[in-house]
Amino acid sequence: MAENTVEEYGRVRSSGIEQAEYETALKAKRIMRLPSNQLMLIDKDGGSNPIYVGYAAKGVAQSASGWTLHKFDWDASNDCTSRGVAYDAWDDRASASYT
Repeated sequence: MAENTVEEYGRVRSSGIEQAEYETALKAKRIMRLPSNQLMLIDKDGGSNPIYVGYAAKGVAQSASGWTLHKFDWDASNDCTSRGVAYDAWDDRASASYT
């Protein structure tokens, strides 16, 4: 049986999509929703690796502190080695305090 397969008896069988999004080990369904009013900005290094990714509600100025910021570190093999999160302005992403 596949890792994410769920056996159900006495009910209608789950669809393939429902089975694929179910985490058997956690006994929970994976859900990710990005609100339609969400703005995302990406600042990449010289290649294709994102260094900073920021999320805020549409209409929030880049200079306002209403942003959720993610900072990624990459090694020489282009593998992501860490990700930090801060809450600050997009314009202050380089000096924000990431944890």
